[in-house]
Amino acid sequence: MKPQTTLRQITLRHVTTTLVALAAAVGIHSAAHAVSATGTATVTSFADPTITPGADTDFGLIPLTVGATCAMDNAGTVTGSCIDPGGVQSMGDFTISGLQPSVAVRFTLTGGDSAGSEITFTAAGEADDGTTTLSLVDSIQSNVGTFTTTAVPDNIVVTVFGDILVNSALTANTTYNMTYTLDVVYE
Repeated sequence: MKPQTTLRQITLRHVTTTLVALAAAVGIHSAAHAVSATGTATVTSFADPTITPGADTDFGLIPLTVGATCAMDNAGTVTGSCIDPGGVQSMGDFTISGLQPSVAVRFTLTGGDSAGSEITFTAAGEADDGTTTLSLVDSIQSNVGTFTTTAVPDNIVVTVFGDILVNSALTANTTYNMTYTLDVVYE
């Protein structure tokens, strides 16, 4: 004889089956519900270094003739057609301060022409922090042998010298200015 199923057992089975199906349909699991939170990643860009111009590069006096040239070396010695009455010949300089510690710095020194292109200045220079010296050549980025600041960076002094060439006849007793530019960029 087979035991008889009671109405109570049928109802209980039906309720249990319905609850399991309902829980599966709405995604209720027996594990606890997870929570989440967000955070923020931050970074601050480097501050620009400060470039302070010092003395300008001065070649003294030059003849009026086309083709006259003067060259100033890294010791400030001038050769060629220029003369130095009164000791005015001198290298120019910049001081770079406010550098970030232990980073690569690239320099670009670019010469220029006088306002009417009568004279061309081809700039050269040296960047020096007291420990390392880096040679600079007109319009060529110093990324070969990039300068790296120390853990506590000192100021870097860039001296400027180079060559000048008279392209066209000059006017007597006239001062000609050739602008040069120093760019300093973190790598």
